[in-house]
Amino acid sequence: MAISSIMSQSLISAGNAMKMAEIRQGFNKEMENRADVLNAEIKLDGGRGADTRKKEEELEKTEEKASKVNAEAMNSLSEINNELRSAANRELEEARAEKKQAEKVAEKRKAEKEEQAKRLEKAEEKNEMDTALGASEESAEGTSVVNCVVDEITPVSGVVEGVGGKVDIKT
Repeated sequence: MAISSIMSQSLISAGNAMKMAEIRQGFNKEMENRADVLNAEIKLDGGRGADTRKKEEELEKTEEKASKVNAEAMNSLSEINNELRSAANRELEEARAEKKQAEKVAEKRKAEKEEQAKRLEKAEEKNEMDTALGASEESAEGTSVVNCVVDEITPVSGVVEGVGGKVDIKT
């Protein structure tokens, strides 16, 4: 099955968002590494009796940035997930609509074929009837017998159809 335009656009968007999430995760990893270094320096400086306030402030800012970037990355991944689900649902609905349309077309074609078969059957019946009505049989006396059906018209009831008989025609 080919990828629809809905899904392809969503995949492109998701790919771009994933790249941004990877960049954020890389930045977050750098911040975590910097925080680990600052923690080690604070312990060393604190053990020597040196002032650690600046490094503690920097550690706090670094951890805050890392937390913020991590939250943004998680939100971004959540949005990607929601967009892909939405696109999949839209594509599923589109496929269902296409299937319904195809079923309607198939039903219409089937009905047309049935109607055509009925018309063909009626035409064949008419042809057989015309053949039967127009056929003549040669009799032994040299006359032709023609089968025919005529409509009888009466003054009271109007037309009475299908009164038939044989007519002898001398040849």
